[in-house]
Amino acid sequence: MPSVHLCNVSFSYSRAAPLLSGVSLDIGPGWSGVVGANGAGKSTLLKLVAGEIFPDTGAVTTAPPGALTVMCRQRVDEIVPAVEELAGSWDPLAVRLLALLDLDPDSIDRWDSLSPGERTRWQIGGALARDPDVLLLDEPTNHLDADGRQALVASLKAFRGVGLLVSHDRHLLDLLTRSTIQVASGAVRKWSGPYSAARDAWEAEAADLADRHAADVRSVRSAERRVRNASDRRAGAEATAKRERRTADPRDSDARSTARTGRIAAAEQRIGRIVRVEKRGLERSREAAAESSVREDRIAGDFVFVSERAPMEWPLSLDVDVLAAGETVLARDVGVGVRRSDRIRVTGPNGAGKSTLLDRLVSASKLPSGRLLFLPQETGADDSAAIMDDVRSMSREGLGRLLQLVSVLGVDPERLLATGLPSPGETRVLAIAQGLHAGAWVFVLDEPTNHLAVSTIDRLEQALARIDSALVLVTHDERLAAAVTTIEWRLGDGGLTVIDRS
Repeated sequence: MPSVHLCNVSFSYSRAAPLLSGVSLDIGPGWSGVVGANGAGKSTLLKLVAGEIFPDTGAVTTAPPGALTVMCRQRVDEIVPAVEELAGSWDPLAVRLLALLDLDPDSIDRWDSLSPGERTRWQIGGALARDPDVLLLDEPTNHLDADGRQALVASLKAFRGVGLLVSHDRHLLDLLTRSTIQVASGAVRKWSGPYSAARDAWEAEAADLADRHAADVRSVRSAERRVRNASDRRAGAEATAKRERRTADPRDSDARSTARTGRIAAAEQRIGRIVRVEKRGLERSREAAAESSVREDRIAGDFVFVSERAPMEWPLSLDVDVLAAGETVLARDVGVGVRRSDRIRVTGPNGAGKSTLLDRLVSASKLPSGRLLFLPQETGADDSAAIMDDVRSMSREGLGRLLQLVSVLGVDPERLLATGLPSPGETRVLAIAQGLHAGAWVFVLDEPTNHLAVSTIDRLEQALARIDSALVLVTHDERLAAAVTTIEWRLGDGGLTVIDRS
């Protein structure tokens, strides 16, 4: 049976603090989800296992010797050799994969025109056709519609080797994985169970640790009071001893005077021992409090997202005879509007026109600047640079509020300010935080969870559920959609259907 082993592995991209430090991990057959904040080291862990990079210390080994390891990346711009081999193969495994993933061998001749979801299915199929012992997947469900996701899950469930899955897709993680590998603060820890079960376990552990820390803090305060009381007693005893020594007759050497002197010395020693014991207890309490301290990793229950509803009943509307992408007609007679309290999910298969509909809806907007936040499906380097320019031009007070929102949404503000250009995930969080900070009346979000860590998606879900603004959302994340939307706009069969699920 194949397996992967990491022994005391450390790795850094520079002389700065290691990205991973002292990692020891044993991974057996079956799928393990890899989760952690953006930049925590998830993709780095996959590259170490794949042998694309090597640890600074420690070792990464696979068993049996010579085991085949295959890695699928997020980018699907070019055809990899495994895809071409799959398209031309009549091997029973290849034939089964082509059918399971609904892949047409002739379609690779028009690769550039294939959707990212179709290319992803080809990439996964090519990797599985090689029959690897270890399969590493980095965000495989980006851009996949519901049918594509179902086909992907069916193909991956049949895999019998060691599988490592980096994904922001909570549903996929719960459906496919048996264990969860958490990457945080340079450490890696393996939890039994899929993501939801693992998250419940580490949140319960964090809550227990927080309770213990609170008890330890109370113990410190109690110990500090005892030390103060003991010190006051010693100061009083020393003052009394000094007075008695001053009033004692130096010529008095009888037994009574000697006994009094002995009692004074014994009292000083006893109180001194009490002070030393109490100080040692205080040190132990402080050490325990330091060990039990925990960094809160959830949105604070009393955090309030300040948002506003639009003053008009219908802040957005679209009325067109034809919704088209180029010469392709997507829907006819489209007449829809967004009420100020609406929570809308736009659905439809890949290519149905969801992103096109959002673009047209936003283009038709007459809302004031800052009152509409539009987050497209992908953001480029120019978008990231423009957002950072806006951030750096903010007032100190405004910047502080924005960075508080960024932190609540799961991105480290210090790291964000230190970087020259934020990552795609950080850019998306920053854009959403800007909308919250500006008091947007309407949020139009196209696949907002792309590139986000699972923990950040949990926080985003809580944030979107709390705001009063209108929301128009395209997402493949079923949990997010169920938590924050009540109306469905379904594109397909040449039209748009509105379904109220409230």
